[in-house]
Amino acid sequence: MIKPILKLILTLTLYETAKYITEHLIIYRTKNDDVEAPSDFDIHDHNIKAEVSE
Repeated sequence: MIKPILKLILTLTLYETAKYITEHLIIYRTKNDDVEAPSDFDIHDHNIKAEVSE
């Protein structure tokens, strides 16, 4: 009785681990860190000031 239960727990654990690793590999492979600013964008054209509310 204990052997089939342990086998089931091991199978479920391996399944969940494989699912977790696969999900994170997909996220890692499809992420896009290369963000390019448009060619006509100039940061100095914008007056960015921090506003402090009292």
